[in-house]
Amino acid sequence: MTEEELNHFIETYKGPYSVQKMCEVLTIPRSSYYHSFKKTLSNREQENQKLTKEIQRIHVKSKARYGAPKIHQTLVNNGCYLSLKRVQRLMKKAGIRSITKKKYRPYPSKEKVIQLDNLLKRDFSTQTINEKWVADSTYIPTVKDGWVLFSICIRFAF
Repeated sequence: MTEEELNHFIETYKGPYSVQKMCEVLTIPRSSYYHSFKKTLSNREQENQKLTKEIQRIHVKSKARYGAPKIHQTLVNNGCYLSLKRVQRLMKKAGIRSITKKKYRPYPSKEKVIQLDNLLKRDFSTQTINEKWVADSTYIPTVKDGWVLFSICIRFAF
């Protein structure tokens, strides 16, 4: 259990039971329970909160494209000197990630490629409707939906 959950539990049941007895049963020092009410943020934690807000602002401004190195460089250019590791740690804690696009790496197919004959031989003239049709398809990588199939079919008419 977290410290907040333990404190909430003690607060809920401190009427029927003594705080001292509950702390003994939960094996936490009574002083830790009382100290948690007077807890203030350290200067470092306050600075981390300000930096996290600034990191989120830069991240939104870049449309979630900037990762830790570019955000770090932007902060340094704005006069905020901190390490790249600190930016990475704050981004991870806040759940901030840049949009990454996986590089397409073609790999050979195990199936043998069958070469088909060119039936049109670049002769696109027709005598009647629906005599010649041409089709092609390809895959297009997108950020949102991954690979999307794009197909086109053309009918030649006279």
